[in-house]
Formats: sequence, C-alpha cells, structure tokens
Amino acid sequence: MLNPPFAAEMLAAEAEEEIALFMPAEWFGIIMFIVLMLLLLITVGFSSKSKSPAAREHEDH
Repeated sequence: MLNPPFAAEMLAAEAEEEIALFMPAEWFGIIMFIVLMLLLLITVGFSSKSKSPAAREHEDH
C-alpha cells in the first residue's frame, strides 16, 4: 500500500499532464449532450407504457 505523501506526489504529477481531446471541450460537451438526448428519445420511444391495454372493471379472468 502506498504511503499518503507518496500517493499525493504521484497524483500531483499526473494532474500536471494535460490530456488533449481531439476537439475543443465545448464542442465535445455539446455533441455528447445531443447524442445522449437522442439515446433518451429512442429509449422512451421503445417503452410500452402508453400501449398497454386499459384495465376494465369487474372483468373475470
């Protein structure tokens, strides 16, 4: 197990490295938001809540 000062030193060294995306961060966020909203709409479109038959009163099985 790593001792806390050594682990903190390693984390600080990793934090200094800049991870570059292949596009600006703002566009990455906008595109991911659109993709996730489309996936949500597709998921809701396949749900069958509104397609279930209505319950009738006093119906025998």
